[in-house]
Amino acid sequence: MNRLERTINKYESNINFVYKTDMPPGLDALTVGNNVFLTTRCGFTDTLQHVGEEIGHVQTTVGNISKYKTADDLNQERKARQRGYCLIVDLDSIIACYQAGIRTPWEMSDFFEVSESYMWKAIDTYRIKRGIDFTYKGYKFNLNNGLTMSKI
Repeated sequence: MNRLERTINKYESNINFVYKTDMPPGLDALTVGNNVFLTTRCGFTDTLQHVGEEIGHVQTTVGNISKYKTADDLNQERKARQRGYCLIVDLDSIIACYQAGIRTPWEMSDFFEVSESYMWKAIDTYRIKRGIDFTYKGYKFNLNNGLTMSKI
């Protein structure tokens, strides 16, 4: 099972994932309540990344923010994206990468089946949420210049 299948499988008891062939151009994913609509136009990597963000919307978004009219709308969008980054690129799996000798963000993007840009955004999200240096489950993370780790 790939990461997209595992992610959908983990959340499908609470979220209904629907693939659609008729999504409007430029709209690759949309959340309405607990329904996540995904276009069939996207490839695997983009779909996985959209699924992470849309799960973030189900978990954090209140009301219709699709117009991005207010600062609150933009804040909710940011929170959903950050939740998605942390869901797809989770710290436990980053530790598994380290243990397997996968050390660079470029190698990790392959492991997580995401784009390099998405991997860097996930690292930036952890930098915002946890700081430049932090410890987690016996590992020291340094996000000063990319991602370096060491076992404590």
